[in-house]
Amino acid sequence: MAGTIRYVSPQGVLLGEKRLEFGRDRFVPLMRTVYPALGEEEAITEVGETTVKMETAKAGQRKTREVARVSGLAVDSGFHVFVQERLEELASGRTVAMQLGVISQFDHFRFRIRRAEPAQSGVLRLLVEPDSMLRLLVPTVRLAYDLRSRDMLEYEGLSNLVDPQTRKAPVVRITYDYAG
Repeated sequence: MAGTIRYVSPQGVLLGEKRLEFGRDRFVPLMRTVYPALGEEEAITEVGETTVKMETAKAGQRKTREVARVSGLAVDSGFHVFVQERLEELASGRTVAMQLGVISQFDHFRFRIRRAEPAQSGVLRLLVEPDSMLRLLVPTVRLAYDLRSRDMLEYEGLSNLVDPQTRKAPVVRITYDYAG
């Protein structure tokens, strides 16, 4: 499975474009995101048995590093697939551990996903937070999933897009509509 995601501002300006390929690992796709306004890129160029090759390009300088491919690793859009596969566990009240890969840091960090409240009307609300002192710096991500369709309905947390002026990722709230 492969695809492309285009991030466009309300004014029609291309903010970023991501190409994905979920061939080797459902949770760690090969991918490349280009941010034209920033002149930057992030990529996963190789998924091996024991390592994941991550790449960044900033200010004309390209860096590549291999990161350990640990159990429970999810990177980029693989995070959504990771959560989808564990919806029943999460709905039952179980907390799920994961390692979230962060390309810009050439690393992965321990996170936990837990139910925010019992499912209501087939909607499961989840909290995703660092399972370390990083919790003091990184805001909790709030998700909502439709248990029947397994679609993500809401995402509230740090954006994967960086504001070109501040060079920081803002906190966003995204509501998904699949009617059409």
